[in-house]
Amino acid sequence: MTAFGLTGLDYTITGDKFVMVDGIEEVKQRLDSNLQFFKGEWFLDQRIGMPYYEEVLGQKPRIAILQNVFRDGILQTSGVTGTSDPILDYDGPTRTLSVDAQVTSEAGVFYYEKEFIV
Repeated sequence: MTAFGLTGLDYTITGDKFVMVDGIEEVKQRLDSNLQFFKGEWFLDQRIGMPYYEEVLGQKPRIAILQNVFRDGILQTSGVTGTSDPILDYDGPTRTLSVDAQVTSEAGVFYYEKEFIV
């Protein structure tokens, strides 16, 4: 699979100013964006994105499958060179899935944590 990353996300807002980010913060922004991007959502290339409709939503999550889905999503992010197997924690009543992984990127190694409503 090819790496993908949405461009134009290498900034943050501090106070009333745009501040450029790079390195690990830039890779974290790409991960946030890519892991929330639905497969087929982008009209220019409907192959990219996370397979939420196909593998995640509308059913009781199968942790082994979700672990593969999120590992692939992390690895497909531009700037990421490797990852540990994500640790997933699903809370049924709130349908919240916590994803934790150690990510290796061109900018360095960092720990990534994110919650998703599935």
